[in-house]
Amino acid sequence: MKHSLVFGTALAAALVFSSCLKDNDVNSATNTVTIPAFNLYTPISGMAVPSTGLAYYSFSTAFPEQTITIDVDNMSLPGGGTGGFKTAAMPFAQGQMSVDGMNCLTLAFSSENAGVSGNRVTDLNALVTQAVYAPGDQEIPGYKRLIPGTTLQYVVMQYNLNDTWRVRTFWPDMTFRGSTTTTYPEDMTDPSGSKLTFQNDDIAYRVVMELTKEYALTGKADIIFYNAKFAPKAPEITVVLKNLDVKFSSAGYTLSGKDLIPYMVESGALQETPRFKFNSISVDCTSDLTTSIITYQVAGVYNGRFQGQSVARSSK
Repeated sequence: MKHSLVFGTALAAALVFSSCLKDNDVNSATNTVTIPAFNLYTPISGMAVPSTGLAYYSFSTAFPEQTITIDVDNMSLPGGGTGGFKTAAMPFAQGQMSVDGMNCLTLAFSSENAGVSGNRVTDLNALVTQAVYAPGDQEIPGYKRLIPGTTLQYVVMQYNLNDTWRVRTFWPDMTFRGSTTTTYPEDMTDPSGSKLTFQNDDIAYRVVMELTKEYALTGKADIIFYNAKFAPKAPEITVVLKNLDVKFSSAGYTLSGKDLIPYMVESGALQETPRFKFNSISVDCTSDLTTSIITYQVAGVYNGRFQGQSVARSSK
């Protein structure tokens, strides 16, 4: 997308890395950046209801020590109230990847007992990364890209909080890429007949969760298909599905909907396209919430299955 919306206009300036030298060591420096992320809280015991909340994580890196510290306060906690924590300095591994033709930095780190103050934090695994997939080039009316900040860094993190909650971070505007397999009738006049298979690695799926003005999740989401092509002779289209239900669980989150009339861009506006009605769609994001399996049926004849990720994990 050519146009992006930085999360929180007042926050934008604070998201730029700032550096300072220690008084007694001109060869040492620290960098600090604050990155917003949504937390998914799921009970470790399995006896409570999952919940979500917004947090602003501050990451401070030290060089040449190559360590990182997390500091967060006033993050929303399950059941109401706020909390926070600060970690010890943790060593990190720095990497670089090429995604969509751009060089992207990544920092990976972990700690079994990370917290030194505030709420208890254990079994922390984290990735601060720029290596996320961008949406397609086509402009979709009403869908500017929501990004965490001007440094284009995203937080992929999991940890246990107070031995009660498993916390996983996610972002409400992410694009998944991978492989889509579509099956369809060999004879379109006979949907019950033998099936043909078509594989497409070019379709990108963008999940856009709805937010209130206060940045709270509403429980609804839209999904955009870029470069959608369901058969060798089918046209390549961009599809928008609106008002899917979002449900959170111990596995992650699921988007679902039935009998949805898709929208397509025509004459610079989104127009309903009943001939491509989606009989059903399910989007399952599990594990660290960067992997997704998407299944759907279109017009009673095309059955699609996608598996992919929103974050690149290896160099290309």
